[in-house]
Amino acid sequence: MNDMHSYNIEQSRGGVAGHNFITVIMREYGLTLQEALYWVSGYTTKIMENYVSDQRRLPSWGETVDKAVEKYFDRVARCVRGCDQWSYESGRYYGKKGLKIQQTRKMAVYPKDITYLGNKFVQVNEA
Repeated sequence: MNDMHSYNIEQSRGGVAGHNFITVIMREYGLTLQEALYWVSGYTTKIMENYVSDQRRLPSWGETVDKAVEKYFDRVARCVRGCDQWSYESGRYYGKKGLKIQQTRKMAVYPKDITYLGNKFVQVNEA
């Protein structure tokens, strides 16, 4: 889910995090940031499990259609996985630390008024 990746940048910019799913979950359920991240992670895992389960329960429409449907399900899953990987590798959300954060699943919350510009993090008032 993109909002798990974008939350830190958005919250550092101030008001823009209000529409982020993480913020919505924090407010709706009275959770801390870490609790909301765990909640969203569990929710996302359940959606992925349902996706796989639903695919297995599909009826057969014949070999040709079945292959096309299987290919479609595979491509949708690859798109989701590719977007997730892009979030770590692109530098957009984590700068040059993306792969390290992906590996350790640990990062610091950015201070307010920090944004990523070009190849570095800068104070918003410097941008």
